[in-house]
Amino acid sequence: MRILLTESDAGGAATAGATLAAAGHEVLRCIEPDAADFPCSGLATGDCPVDGRVDVAVTVRTEPHPTPTGRETGLVCALRHHVPIVVCSVDDADPLGSWSAATVGDATTDLLAAVDGAGGGELTDHAQAASEEVSHQLIGSPFAVVAHRRGHGVAVTVSTPDVLDPRRKENLAVQVAGAVRRFDRHAQVIDVAVLDGRRGDG
Repeated sequence: MRILLTESDAGGAATAGATLAAAGHEVLRCIEPDAADFPCSGLATGDCPVDGRVDVAVTVRTEPHPTPTGRETGLVCALRHHVPIVVCSVDDADPLGSWSAATVGDATTDLLAAVDGAGGGELTDHAQAASEEVSHQLIGSPFAVVAHRRGHGVAVTVSTPDVLDPRRKENLAVQVAGAVRRFDRHAQVIDVAVLDGRRGDG
């Protein structure tokens, strides 16, 4: 996976970076370890890692700062792109609260497990955006929606026990894709599958 790595204090993410790289992840930074807190690479060179594809953002907090520091500004970009965030903190302090997908205290094994979980986990906010649209399209009908990150985009599956006309299935998929696109304009691809009573792929 492509991992955006930030740190609360200069040099604090060295171990985490080595661990992620050794596990085969591509580690990206918006502020290099020996660089000043400002400006980030996006402002300095126009080369913002998050403008490409980032699967998970990791921040390493070596001090219990009450809020993200200047070296963690990349987390804001990650959140705007709906990238899951893993916080690695020596005292389990997570100033991001509900914004982060996981908080770990170990920069090795625990971090790798958390990154794998965040990168492959369900996208609940995307699913909620899709569900709101499905409820308008299938008024009164039961349904379930799940969303996951897939490569450069998002995969959404809508399931209903009702048997839908092929045109209605196609229209539902288009409308759901539009709703998810309005929620997440940064996803490169949005793939919607509609499974109805026949369990066919839409």
